[in-house]
Amino acid sequence: MLDKFLHYDYEIIIFLNSLGSEKWDWFWLFVTKPINWIWLVIYLSYLFIKTFGLKKGFQLILTTFLTCVITLLTVEFIKRGVARLRPINNEEIQHLLRIVEQTKNYSFVSGHAAFSFTLVFLSFKILQEPIKFIGIIFIFPLLFAYSRLYLGFHFLSDILSGALLGFGIANLGWWATKKWIFKESI
Repeated sequence: MLDKFLHYDYEIIIFLNSLGSEKWDWFWLFVTKPINWIWLVIYLSYLFIKTFGLKKGFQLILTTFLTCVITLLTVEFIKRGVARLRPINNEEIQHLLRIVEQTKNYSFVSGHAAFSFTLVFLSFKILQEPIKFIGIIFIFPLLFAYSRLYLGFHFLSDILSGALLGFGIANLGWWATKKWIFKESI
């Protein structure tokens, strides 16, 4: 069963990675760098303060930040425990992949997917009532996650597991936000 799952995971990454072209490599290298998304964090922070006022806005920023830190620590713990090689470092399939950029460390779970889905899902839960089209921010983690597939840095299972982890931790962050910031009884 596990062999069949891994086989499909290998086939999917080989297919998705093969769709890339040198013409688009620069774009996906840009998208995959976390520093290039700092504008989103600044914009969400601005929305928190503008929508909820200075005090509550800063509390929301702090809660969101701490939730994202918990996500990153959890990802590192899982990566070190599982120690799955990235597709581009996996000797079984690396010769079948377009290698645009090298990277080390481990693949499972995707920290990019986990972090981006934590940030966006928690921000969405906080802002969904007061801001009508806030759901548009889900484009960010989808682009971020796809960039990891495009570059051969993660298998699809790494991305999906990271996204699920991000949703789970964001829900814990949302629970804490409702209880301590919005003072809702849970």
